[in-house]
Amino acid sequence: MIERYLLILLAVVLLGSIGAFFLFVAILPVIAIAAVLAGLAVMFGLGFYAGRIGGGVRDLIAHLGSGQG
Repeated sequence: MIERYLLILLAVVLLGSIGAFFLFVAILPVIAIAAVLAGLAVMFGLGFYAGRIGGGVRDLIAHLGSGQG
């Protein structure tokens, strides 16, 4: 029973910490950093895909050029 109260308290503290963070930090830089990190992850995934498959670059260009991607 005490575990449930501790879990609820932990959730409240986590949400409070996130809320306090966004009170002191503007949202635009956070969105910009998230967009850059997402772009890096996508580029890593595309590079992994192209390097894993033989002729993956040609397949990727053909897929993107066909309008399906």
